[in-house]
Amino acid sequence: MNRVGIILVNYNGYEDTVECLKSLCKIKYKSFVVIVVDNASTKTPTDNQIEYIRNHSIYYRTDSNLGFSGGNNVGIKIAKKNDCSFVLLLNNDTTVEPDFLDELMSAQSTHKNTGIVTGKIYYYAKDKIWSAGGKYNRNTGVTSQFGGKDSKEFNKSGFITFATGCLMLIPMKVIEEVGYLAESYFLYSEDTDYCQRVIDADFNIYYCASSIIYHKVSASVGNMSAMQERYMMRNNLYMIQKYGKLKPFTYLYFFLHTSKDILRGRNHLKPVLIGTSDFFHHKKGKITE
Repeated sequence: MNRVGIILVNYNGYEDTVECLKSLCKIKYKSFVVIVVDNASTKTPTDNQIEYIRNHSIYYRTDSNLGFSGGNNVGIKIAKKNDCSFVLLLNNDTTVEPDFLDELMSAQSTHKNTGIVTGKIYYYAKDKIWSAGGKYNRNTGVTSQFGGKDSKEFNKSGFITFATGCLMLIPMKVIEEVGYLAESYFLYSEDTDYCQRVIDADFNIYYCASSIIYHKVSASVGNMSAMQERYMMRNNLYMIQKYGKLKPFTYLYFFLHTSKDILRGRNHLKPVLIGTSDFFHHKKGKITE
């Protein structure tokens, strides 16, 4: 049985991490190790929380906040040292069905040349689907995630062009060929970027509808902070710079798309403008100002 390194990146979310670990303790797949990367959290866990985490995972605390990509890269390296032939990137604010990993591994073995497998991700309240795979359009620069009210269409597994970093099963051999997550993004778009790198390396991305987890993300629109919007705008522009097929058209389309989101209240003008300025000033990595 292939050994899987399940990576949880924690930043001040000890309660969520403990709940996720308790969920993972109930899974059917037996050949796995959980790696918790504490991304230099500023909050102090309770004695019970840190004891539980240490007893149910390989616990590693970084010296500084490395972002989503950097934290996961630390976990991947630890998984490699622990003889894992697969890594599973899993958000720490999730819970899982007992067979979720069996289903992912079965899909991986069934569909050859697959670089990433993801599954069906419900909102934590289980009322609707947050992600059932997605796509990245290199002509428009827009990443779309499939989801919404549960229906039969989300029960159909198949190949996709985007898988969220919330749930990614990746063979170690793919990481050895494609490389680690790009830390220049720090937050957001690193999963989209990795998916495109996997595709460009001639691997497939597969959505497995029978692998189910639950994610504690707000179902409301407009819940992002200004800093989150700034990161997303900057990093989306870097994605276009890297992957856009017809760059002038792609930039124009993306700015029009973003303008519509501002008018609809889904984005806000100030962080979008600052993120655009960051891009034009070639700012990468963690935003410190």
